[in-house]
Amino acid sequence: VISSLDGTLEISRSGRASCRASVDVSSLSYNVTLTCDLCKDGTVIKSWTASGKGSVSLDKSWYVTSGSDYQVVASATVYNSTGNYVDSGTAYSDVVSY
Repeated sequence: VISSLDGTLEISRSGRASCRASVDVSSLSYNVTLTCDLCKDGTVIKSWTASGKGSVSLDKSWYVTSGSDYQVVASATVYNSTGNYVDSGTAYSDVVSY
């Protein structure tokens, strides 16, 4: 049901972390909840959530401190029109050391 699920992370020299997550599902009738977690050394430090139908994306930023490893984890859950669970998935960005 999930056609694609991606998470990406870029960190600027000033410490601005650009966190992106996107999901596409096979039918516009499905409801999707997308969560984008920014992790520092494996621990979630910031989380964003969006929901919609068919295709959902998040593009957020957060300032981070130096001396750690960062990663974005994108998680999606899909429900049908009656609210029943259909599918889920998780995607991981590359780890960025800053």
